[in-house]
Amino acid sequence: MRLKRLKSNTVRNFKLNTRYAFPAIILAALLIFILVYVKPVIQPTSPHPSNQAVIDKALCNLEKAETFRIKINEEIKTQTLTFQGVFRKCYYTGRDELKGSFKENNIEVWMTGSELHVRAGSNNYDDVVNEINENNMQEIKKGTEIKSKNEAETPTGVEENGVEENKEWKSAEKLQLESLKSFLMQPLQLIIQSRSNGAPIKKGPELSDNNTLLYTYFWEIKEPSFYKNTFPGLDQARLKNGITSVYLNPESLKIKKVRVSLHFNEPAEQYLQRTIEIEYPQPSQNN
Repeated sequence: MRLKRLKSNTVRNFKLNTRYAFPAIILAALLIFILVYVKPVIQPTSPHPSNQAVIDKALCNLEKAETFRIKINEEIKTQTLTFQGVFRKCYYTGRDELKGSFKENNIEVWMTGSELHVRAGSNNYDDVVNEINENNMQEIKKGTEIKSKNEAETPTGVEENGVEENKEWKSAEKLQLESLKSFLMQPLQLIIQSRSNGAPIKKGPELSDNNTLLYTYFWEIKEPSFYKNTFPGLDQARLKNGITSVYLNPESLKIKKVRVSLHFNEPAEQYLQRTIEIEYPQPSQNN
């Protein structure tokens, strides 16, 4: 009798355990599914924005800038070419304006939209054009000697308004200096074109520039058309790689500097580096 009662209790307990075991298994499986697949989706957004988001915001700020001073410096081997000028948006004409001069030879340029004009310190533009050819840095630097020689031979006349008579703006297209446009490419265009293939953005080291903290971001340039448009005449077969680096203020997310570095296979030690520095106007005290 006691054996029958024991057996009956055992069977009843087994049925109870079996009845509750199946729902428990389903519940456990559902919990695992939530932890593995659902949790990453419902996690709160990271307080640190992605590298892509930072660059996108910085580009937006740069596009909104109405004016800034710009310095373009290019180095290859021992040669250096430096342009300094002012960029300004012109809402009246709808065309952006860039005006400045090359430090090495004081040749002035004035670009409105896609139209580029050049002004040299002499009437003899033929000699200058022969030296400033195909955006070749060494030839551009030689223009200093040509300019000095022509100034010595050609007297300078000055009008009442102080403008030198022999300094006239000439169309770069007519002077066959269209390639200078590639050197004067604006930083916004340069950044966008160098990432047209969506190369991943990496964060570099933090730097200090005039006691200002700068964050650096960089990516490899894999778009052949960028090299063709930015460095016309470049033999891409010799190119090992190209890197674009962006330096920005982490608080305002304003871009302070853009650098394109090209490294070559032959010779291995040769490199070309173009750096664009941006100086924004100081905010008005009345604001």
